[in-house]
Amino acid sequence: MDIDTILQQYNCEREILNNLLYLLVDNNNVYDILLIFKNNNFNLIDCFAINTRNDNYSNTIYYHLLNYENNENVCIYTHVTNKLTRSIIDIFENANWYEREIYEMYNINFVGHNNLRKLFTEC
Repeated sequence: MDIDTILQQYNCEREILNNLLYLLVDNNNVYDILLIFKNNNFNLIDCFAINTRNDNYSNTIYYHLLNYENNENVCIYTHVTNKLTRSIIDIFENANWYEREIYEMYNINFVGHNNLRKLFTEC
């Protein structure tokens, strides 16, 4: 997999911090990029959101991926402006709980998630 080709094709920003590659991806492209990484033997090991309270966007979602064969880590993140993003559970099944937790804590809706309900504060 050629990271530079992905960066050019999807207009990603690249940054390396503490030997970890971070890719800032447009919210419209995050699904396609995660699919490319999945097809190159990367696994989702964590997914979380933070409230950034920025004038241009309100939340950021981080996807931490690991290729066990090559011990390669990458963190793909995207800014969410309208509390809406596409679900990735059809790429990574373990995203189910991550997305539900983010939905509950930040009210971000994941389009295509087949069971998007709260985990802890269901009333």
